[in-house]
Amino acid sequence: MSNKSFNIIISVICIFGVLSTFVLLISLDVINNLNDYIACSVNLVVVFLNLIFGLFIMKKTLRKDNKKFIFEFFGSMVLRVILLLVIIFAALTIFKLPVSPFIFSFFGFYLFALIFELSYLSKYIKANFQVETKL
Repeated sequence: MSNKSFNIIISVICIFGVLSTFVLLISLDVINNLNDYIACSVNLVVVFLNLIFGLFIMKKTLRKDNKKFIFEFFGSMVLRVILLLVIIFAALTIFKLPVSPFIFSFFGFYLFALIFELSYLSKYIKANFQVETKL
């Protein structure tokens, strides 16, 4: 499978996941009013920006030696998670967004963003690095 078709398939799966998260939240009556839609939309933007930043860091660190890669890649993951926690805390306490739609949509969107990020990382490594196999 080519990189382009793989990226298209993963993108379609993630877009379907985001849409199905919205549909599931609506059908479970978690999203009822405009504030609930705003909370879900804020999550979508935050998770998307987190994904873009993660892909940027991934491409930047993959060509470095192992110690630098581990430090920078996993260090950025820790910083990203801490930043997400600060954003969640701020959204719920300062901006008073509704808790249920916010949390459930966050986990739904974040799940599909992680699937995309891990799939992209796996395909990128397979395409750009030769993996040694020992028999």
